[in-house]
Amino acid sequence: MNRKVRAILNAVLTFAVSTLTPLMVPRILPPEALEATSHMGFDLIGFLNKIALIGVVMTVMALLRGFVDEASPVRLGISTASKVLWLVVFLMVLGLGRIDNLGVTTLSMEMDGGVNTLTLDFQLFIYFAFMIVLLKIVHSFLDFREARTKKMNLLKKS
Repeated sequence: MNRKVRAILNAVLTFAVSTLTPLMVPRILPPEALEATSHMGFDLIGFLNKIALIGVVMTVMALLRGFVDEASPVRLGISTASKVLWLVVFLMVLGLGRIDNLGVTTLSMEMDGGVNTLTLDFQLFIYFAFMIVLLKIVHSFLDFREARTKKMNLLKKS
């Protein structure tokens, strides 16, 4: 399959999953669920809007990546930025909309004169995500070097 056609299909799929899906979730959920999340201090609509906005950026990056030469430093930059953006999405999801929590989130809800507090600690997954993204960036750099070497060898032969 042509690289440009694959980039367009990847961009369409990325847009559908990371932008349209978060925008459709509030319409699907019952109003009671939205009300319950707001009582816990979690802005679900705002969270989904942030995810959708990042999805638009990821869609543009997926589209650009397919139209740039593999040996171009621009492609390496787009690829690296894309990996970092996936890390940001992961941090947002595990932090329930707050990146600065780094995986530790506390939700509180008052019920019958008492306060119920739930603390979610996903820091181990955050460390794994950082390691995975670092390895993916190294992989992108190695792919870039390989493409650059192939291009230089072709230029020397001709």
